[in-house]
Amino acid sequence: MPRNSQMTFRRTLACTLLTLCAGTGVAAEKTLDIGLSDSLTGPGAVYGLAQANAVKMAVEEINGSGGIKAGADTYKLNVIAYDDKTNPTEGTNAVRKLIDRDNVKYIVGFCCSGPTSAVASFIAKEPVVMLVGNAAEEAETLCAFFRAAARRYRMPASSGAVLCQSKRAGENLATRLSDQGLPAVFQSGKQIDITAQQVKVITIHSAKGLEFPFVAVVGLDAGRFPRAVEGYPDEEIAAMEDEQRRLFFVGCSRAMRALLVCGARDTPSPFLESLQPLTWARDK
Repeated sequence: MPRNSQMTFRRTLACTLLTLCAGTGVAAEKTLDIGLSDSLTGPGAVYGLAQANAVKMAVEEINGSGGIKAGADTYKLNVIAYDDKTNPTEGTNAVRKLIDRDNVKYIVGFCCSGPTSAVASFIAKEPVVMLVGNAAEEAETLCAFFRAAARRYRMPASSGAVLCQSKRAGENLATRLSDQGLPAVFQSGKQIDITAQQVKVITIHSAKGLEFPFVAVVGLDAGRFPRAVEGYPDEEIAAMEDEQRRLFFVGCSRAMRALLVCGARDTPSPFLESLQPLTWARDK
């Protein structure tokens, strides 16, 4: 696992802690449990062991440098790890243990699509952030999310929508979802038909003023959303990023009942750092 993955883990966790713990008045050293569910055995172990070792190295580096400071507090990290054995049932059991028994609010891991999709299928009760490794895994995660939300709320999966950044991305994603057995269609502009008996894939700009029972916002990758821009003064770049951040939150607000945000595992969007785990379920 590349070193930049360790840096991403450290930076994301630090920013989240700063958001959660700002304003603490009395200095203290605390322990923060981090859950790890990954393929330590089974067919996916070649990936899971490398990812688990990267997390271990990142935690050792963080703790060795004094931990993470958030407000007046300092947090040392403790990893609670389970082996999902590259098996969807084992992956679900591992996450349930971490949440229900170990009271973990931060979970990392999920190198393989099978356990990732299984976990997504039972998380539809609160806004969810899922980090995926590739387009195929993204499609599997979206299918699991829409089907789980449909079962939970007793509504057709076709009442949901996926919000993306461009027509090309939307058309490709609609094809992948349909290939996975979830009928989907890309719709643009005035052609949007919310009564269509397919999952609607639309651009996030087209979603303004619309609402759907289930919404997935995709493409939360660094350099993609927010879009990387160069050659502008710093204040203009900051203003453009703020505008994209507002667009992202408008997209999230289109969900009436269930919301999924999907980003890249290796290069997650900085917009994800502000999504607090006390409100959001977060699986990486």
